[in-house]
Amino acid sequence: NSTKSTNQDCRTIVDSNAHVYFSHPHWERKYEMKTDRSCIPESYRVGCLKVLYLTCATVITTTFIVECILAHLVVQPYLHESAFTLTNCSYVHAHIVNHAVKCENRCSKDRSRFPCLQVLVRYTSRGANHTVILFDNIATYHQYKAFGCATSSCHHRDAENTAYVLRFEHRIKHRNHFECYIHSVHENEALLTKFYSARTLFHVIFWPVGLFFTSIACVLFAYLVDRCRVWTGDQSMIV
Repeated sequence: NSTKSTNQDCRTIVDSNAHVYFSHPHWERKYEMKTDRSCIPESYRVGCLKVLYLTCATVITTTFIVECILAHLVVQPYLHESAFTLTNCSYVHAHIVNHAVKCENRCSKDRSRFPCLQVLVRYTSRGANHTVILFDNIATYHQYKAFGCATSSCHHRDAENTAYVLRFEHRIKHRNHFECYIHSVHENEALLTKFYSARTLFHVIFWPVGLFFTSIACVLFAYLVDRCRVWTGDQSMIV
């Protein structure tokens, strides 16, 4: 009897509006079950999908173009630099081999001239001494390898280029022993510095490629959900 009275005291009443009342002789609670969920407007959903499609298409195109540019500016020079290994060099001799090498600035398109300074250094490998031509970096190596220029400068005025080359000659003459990079195949060539490291190569490849495939995955996901109905619907409305 006590159990029946307790069940009668604690009774549940569900009305047509899905309001639930828990009553007790000493307390009462009210819980409302929200059965009507707010629906996303169709225009808002279509707009979001269109923005997703267009954004991903833009990112895919941009990252592809950027990666092609970086492959030429960073990846290719890095592969060329990887052929040079670190060693110790000593200064031997420096002299001007050409007083007026023509050059053109890639940004301003200014044309000028600079003196071609050839620097000879020596290093020891497998008990033998090797005298090689020194280049300050991979860019000078590729552009002025035929002339044997150790460094290059392409400012607006020839006097600025000459001053830059003379400063480089002064610095290299006062460095009796220094680190350099020798070519594993061409034993008569050496670099003073390297531009790109393995970490730089990682960032150059990882971020554009990662964004490229992430955008493709987003487009595929949106296609599986929508089947491009946001675009076909617009075409039917136009027709």
